Amino acid sequence: MLRSAAPDRSKPPFKPWHLNLSAVAFGFTVSGSLPKFPDLTFLDILVTGTYCIVALATFENILAHVLREWRDEALAHRIDCLSRWLFTTVYVSYLAVSVIVFLL
Repeated sequence: MLRSAAPDRSKPPFKPWHLNLSAVAFGFTVSGSLPKFPDLTFLDILVTGTYCIVALATFENILAHVLREWRDEALAHRIDCLSRWLFTTVYVSYLAVSVIVFLL
């Protein structure tokens, strides 16, 4: 399908696969340098939570893209604005609960 309007070049596009690649590279780096323990360590909890947030952000980005393709710009913008606050709040809460439960 051809688009009639030129793409907006005023801001760089958000590419969630950069986050996925960064998280996977960090996981490989950490797993190669730490000894193997059979139990779950604090770093494992943090990495698992980070993978979950990155996956949710990727799905949100795909949803917003599909909504923009369907010409529902207002709903896509509302989801983007809500997700910025929601993901940040959920991740900071996850970190706080992880520190309280695991380290204390």
